[in-house]
Amino acid sequence: TASKLKIPVTVILPPEEAESLRDKIRNEHGIADVVNALSNIDAEKAEATIPADEEAVKKLIRDTAGFEVLNAVVKQNMQDCVKQQFGNFIKKELSQRSCTASSLGTPSSA
Repeated sequence: TASKLKIPVTVILPPEEAESLRDKIRNEHGIADVVNALSNIDAEKAEATIPADEEAVKKLIRDTAGFEVLNAVVKQNMQDCVKQQFGNFIKKELSQRSCTASSLGTPSSA
């Protein structure tokens, strides 16, 4: 597996999902919802359209790293992705506020 071979894994969100995450962050309980989702990652509960595929993948996981290791790796990679998206969100918000303050003739303060 990528984890055993120390191969870096990068999670990339499609634009719609990145926007959905940004919307979630704006929500009053959004950060708590994101933390809750990351806390409840359980690959063993994942489903596949074709049952035989699901069993084959789950058997491979059980026979190699196991679900505990997989869940930890997925959780870490998802946390890294959320951190990156949150950083992008903050940069965008600060940039927009700075531009708005500049357009109003108001000096932006740090």
